Amino acid sequence: KPGYGFIAKDDPAGWSHTSGAGGDVFSSAAMTLEVAPPPAPHVPSQMERYFVPALPPVSLKVKRPDGEVVLDMQGWEMDPHTVAGEKTFEVGASFAAPADEHFYGLGQNQEGYLDHRGHTLDCAHYYDA
Repeated sequence: KPGYGFIAKDDPAGWSHTSGAGGDVFSSAAMTLEVAPPPAPHVPSQMERYFVPALPPVSLKVKRPDGEVVLDMQGWEMDPHTVAGEKTFEVGASFAAPADEHFYGLGQNQEGYLDHRGHTLDCAHYYDA
């Protein structure tokens, strides 16, 4: 169809899915994705599932077929936040990284360093600045 966005159909062929107390595992011949939610302190409401930082974070791992971890997201957050009187959300994620991994790019940030490893990156546009 004409228009913007992805024009495709999902294709579950070649993927398997298992679910258990430890979370969900999605696997193909090329990769494995593990989604491991920790137990919640109570049954969360729909709003709490997505927007309350007090709930334990969900971890996400992407692995190669040999078991090597490609991505290890250890948690994420999304909490209500007010900026210049506007109600919005503050979003964040934390990742495990090998000690020798470095992060370059995002040239719009002019903090005086190239390697972003160990630094907090504020990904916001300050319209009122």
